[in-house]
Amino acid sequence: MDNDSELKAWASDWQAGHEQAPPDEALRHFTRRRGNFLVAWMISEFVIGGVALPLLAYMGWAASNAVERFTMTGLASLTFGLMWFGVWNWTGVIDSTALTTAEFVALSVRRIHHMRQALQIGWGLLAIEVTLFSIWIWNLLYGGGRTHTEAAERFAWGWLAGVTAIAVVVLIAGGRWIARDAARFEALKRELDIPDGPVTSPEPRPPTSGPGRESRLRARLRSRNRAFPR
Repeated sequence: MDNDSELKAWASDWQAGHEQAPPDEALRHFTRRRGNFLVAWMISEFVIGGVALPLLAYMGWAASNAVERFTMTGLASLTFGLMWFGVWNWTGVIDSTALTTAEFVALSVRRIHHMRQALQIGWGLLAIEVTLFSIWIWNLLYGGGRTHTEAAERFAWGWLAGVTAIAVVVLIAGGRWIARDAARFEALKRELDIPDGPVTSPEPRPPTSGPGRESRLRARLRSRNRAFPR
């Protein structure tokens, strides 16, 4: 009776293990989903940059004074630099064709690092853009002895404050999302018993289900059949 109970427990445990994806499969799924997200991120950068760059370049070429030409040329250069940085930052971390758990872990570590790097660049980019737009608005309202209405002044500075506030909220939300994403990845690493530090050849704990457990279960079944022939 004890042998039968133990054998049933083994069988139940083995079958339950096949109903859930093992941790390494969860890691692969995590990595592939992040790859799709990064592809969408890179495409959005190129779409926005592809629209903004020629528009800013034209405004710089058609500028009526040196200040406007400086600000528009600066914004165009900033946009081009952002597109170049996107290519450099995401090259090598988009592809998710890794074959081993160690490769998936290493790829995920690099992606999280590059996402944090992009966030840091985003804060610097926002500071430079606010500075350039402030110069541009000041020149439009007050430069060259221009006259302006109070409503135009409120609209111009209110627009800049609103756009800046939206960008700050997006960057803060992005930072929190990256932190949560890193926490989810760390949870997967703990589930796989992968130590912290540089990833070389992590050795996950022996699986509680799978081919090894299945072969042991079959051996127990054969032993039981020999001991208790029908």
